[in-house]
Amino acid sequence: MPGKGAAVPDKQTGRHSTSMDRIFYNCTVRTMDDRLPSAGAVAVDGGIIRYVGGEEAALALAEPDTELVDLHGAALYPGFIDSHMHLLYSAFMRTMTDLSGCRSFADTMALIEREAVALKASGVPGAWLHAVNFNQDLWEDRKELPTRADLDKAVGGVPCYITRVCGHVAVYNSRALELLGMTDRQDGIVYAADDQPGDRFQGRPGSDLYRAWAVSETARCAEAGLCSVHSDDMNVIAPDADAELVMQVFSELGESGELSTRVFEQCRLTSAASIKAFASAHPCGSGRGLFRTSSVKLLLDGSLGARSADLIDGYADGSKGPCKPVHTDEELEELALASEGCGYPVVAHCIGDGAVERLLNTFDTVREKLGRRDPRCGVIHCQIMRTEQLERMASGGVLAFVQPVFIKADAAVVDKCVTPELAAQSYNWRKMLDLGIHVSCGTDAPVESCDPIANIWHAVTRIGGDGVPWFPENAMTIDEALRAYTIEGAYAAGMQDSLGTVTEGKYADFTVLDHDLFETDPLLIKDTKVLMTVVGGRTIYKNKEAFK
Repeated sequence: MPGKGAAVPDKQTGRHSTSMDRIFYNCTVRTMDDRLPSAGAVAVDGGIIRYVGGEEAALALAEPDTELVDLHGAALYPGFIDSHMHLLYSAFMRTMTDLSGCRSFADTMALIEREAVALKASGVPGAWLHAVNFNQDLWEDRKELPTRADLDKAVGGVPCYITRVCGHVAVYNSRALELLGMTDRQDGIVYAADDQPGDRFQGRPGSDLYRAWAVSETARCAEAGLCSVHSDDMNVIAPDADAELVMQVFSELGESGELSTRVFEQCRLTSAASIKAFASAHPCGSGRGLFRTSSVKLLLDGSLGARSADLIDGYADGSKGPCKPVHTDEELEELALASEGCGYPVVAHCIGDGAVERLLNTFDTVREKLGRRDPRCGVIHCQIMRTEQLERMASGGVLAFVQPVFIKADAAVVDKCVTPELAAQSYNWRKMLDLGIHVSCGTDAPVESCDPIANIWHAVTRIGGDGVPWFPENAMTIDEALRAYTIEGAYAAGMQDSLGTVTEGKYADFTVLDHDLFETDPLLIKDTKVLMTVVGGRTIYKNKEAFK
């Protein structure tokens, strides 16, 4: 590392530059780099960090045209990275009636009834009512899924379906089932690990909408303090139809500078043939500017709230939705072999320990057949798990993509679904970290808000929706939570040499907060404000109240 007051050489030219575009000073820099854990200033040139160290030495590098950015005592961190979300689907969901604020079955039905009345009054022929984000586990008056009869009473003959917050189960009214040719569904409940049949009646958005959504959602992420996101977008809104469109839109926006964050695409592909064809055209790491592909995303089960997670011992309370595997073991092996054989690591949605077991077995088989394994294969969610499975992940170098904010809603659900012994082993970030597993944090937005501050707060406090810590012994430390949001998110994308720490020679991606989380009472972390987001040396978001 260069000595104090020296500027790091440019990686392209090899020349030392003493002229800086921007210098961030009057701040506490938490680098997350063990070689220099903290500093007082950062100098940037050409989007690259050129100096990290003392404020006096940094300011000495200023030239007349250098922009001096006074952070007024704020805390500067490496740019936060969300390791699993859905950018386009988040925007798509905003076009639907949002039920997330309803805290009772009665309120939910009342809102749907009002929307149906408005839809009828609009006079739009053939219009469907699609409402999203209901969560019966949070209702005060009823905990069961609504039914076809409930929706018929609320909306009458308007074709309608409502999708649970997890996206893995929906409820249809009689008119919708009639149009879909699914009148045999007596209760109207349709479980789906991927798309819902009603989505086909919504029409498929084109490139203009995808572009607008990508721009608006990355801007929303930047405002929340995110500099990079791992996003699952392909074949979500338009199953088996939009992978090339997603590549085109994001690559163009990434190159033009219209994206507000970096985007690492977790490519959802559903057949070995589609994986091979896609990888042939777009090898892992393809993309332009702020966009690149990073992995192939698979689905193995549903969700706890929908009672469609794959649990080895079934549900302790006897409840259960259909848990038919999304893929047979043979299909799963074929998908993983195709993906890793083409140079793409596999990351897979696994909620239950049954799904995790099948995935780990598949990883072992692929390693035996290929004679190697990709170091960035991983398990997304890692919820209901057994200690021996965590040990297998550690020994096999399998990554964990976790969502600490999930315990807000899931703590009470888990206690109903599994035994206390298994619950104590689940969502066990402490054990993962002690075993040396690479753990990165995400939110699965739109399932939860993309807010990294709330996620960090849940990671270190493990406070559930009832305000009580849930197995607090399994919490992360603040240092571990911040690493999970910085260097581990970069590692999961294969970008640890370019992102994840405030280190000379890396991209100048910063998240600036109003105070230092290392010096904050864990219970008060949730009150932290994002003041600035910087991507590639460029300020993408600035809190206008803080910088008047």
